[in-house]
Formats: sequence, C-alpha cells, structure tokens
Amino acid sequence: MILDPAWSRPLASSGVPIASINSESFLPSLLETLPSFLLLLTYLFSICTFSCVAYSV
Repeated sequence: MILDPAWSRPLASSGVPIASINSESFLPSLLETLPSFLLLLTYLFSICTFSCVAYSV
C-alpha cells in the first residue's frame, strides 16, 4: 500500500516513519508513538491547570 507523500508528511513530522506506513506495520508504529503523545498532552494540561490556578489566586 503506497500512500501519497503529501498525506504522509505530517505523520513523519510527528515521529511516525514513512517507511513503516503500510497496512501491516502502521498500527505498531502508531502504538509506539502513542505514549509520548499522551505524555505531551498530560504535560500541556498540567501547565494549563497550573497557570489557571495561579491566575485565580
């Protein structure tokens, strides 16, 4: 399964290698980047919560 490079370019910038994007190995590579993505979301959420609490005090 060959994908359009313009479609797969954002995935490559988010850490998913373009070479691994096919129907067999797309899901494992996505699952490898998922923990770091969740860690980034948690980090941003904690910063937002801390700034809101500091602003309201």
